[in-house]
Amino acid sequence: MPLDEAYFYCRRLELKLERPALFKVCNAIRTIDLALDDTENPGFSSHISAEAWSRIRDQLFKILISSFAGYFLVYENGSSEPLEDGRPWPEQGHIEFYPEKILRRFETYQCDFSRLDPSIMTLLRWSYSQERHNISPSLFNTEAELEPESESAQDEALAFLDRMYEICEEEASEGKKKAHRKWWQLYWEANGCPDRRARHELQKKMLSLQSVWGRPAQLV
Repeated sequence: MPLDEAYFYCRRLELKLERPALFKVCNAIRTIDLALDDTENPGFSSHISAEAWSRIRDQLFKILISSFAGYFLVYENGSSEPLEDGRPWPEQGHIEFYPEKILRRFETYQCDFSRLDPSIMTLLRWSYSQERHNISPSLFNTEAELEPESESAQDEALAFLDRMYEICEEEASEGKKKAHRKWWQLYWEANGCPDRRARHELQKKMLSLQSVWGRPAQLV
């Protein structure tokens, strides 16, 4: 799923125009992760707003973990091993979520505590305290009602999010144009390159661009 499609997909889900589909949500998260990873797309991650796109990713992760069954593990910062049952919930760390219907068991989706939605965090902590790691959407349908925010606070939050979304929409459109121009440049270089190793490296760069921005339209 190209980055611009990941953005529009998230917006459709938020506006309730579409029901979440597991593989589409997962693909959207992976695309954003690749876009923010400069080792995968050197030079391009510096041209997108990391915080704005991270917020899109946070929203997609919230949709993923609250809409699909799976199990989660808890990690404390600095540790490569998940916490054993009975250990206190750490101050800092992250969770790994394994969707039930993803057959590839190595495919996990991580989120740092600091980026987890507070309501999601509360329910995961409660589930962990009960030594329950398997979760389902029914858990998130029993959220306790929170005190409503003031109207001015809600308006301020919505205005901030709207601006974040505007930034992402603009960057997705401009970034796609730039990436596709670069893709065609690499395509012609690879076609005219007599050295097999160098041609292979050019093709790897093309695939890296495709993973985030999609394959450009064919020449007519």
